[in-house]
Amino acid sequence: MDKKVPGKLPIKYYSSVKAKNIEWLWYPYIPYGKITIIQGDPGDGKTTLVLNIAAFLSNGQAIPNTDIKLERNKIIYQSAENTA
Repeated sequence: MDKKVPGKLPIKYYSSVKAKNIEWLWYPYIPYGKITIIQGDPGDGKTTLVLNIAAFLSNGQAIPNTDIKLERNKIIYQSAENTA
């Protein structure tokens, strides 16, 4: 049960949280509805990986090593590079 106190953030007890099955775009790397961070050193291929995944999704192709066939998706790609 949630505890609500006026003017305070509600407290959610862990015992009240119900487990849900996770749907995967690419198991076990990219779940649907979750935030996924691609992290690595410069030159590791992070951008290449993400742009390849975007290409598969925008063309309605399955990601390699998966059986999931998807319809074409619209993709928004945003990059936040540190520059001097």
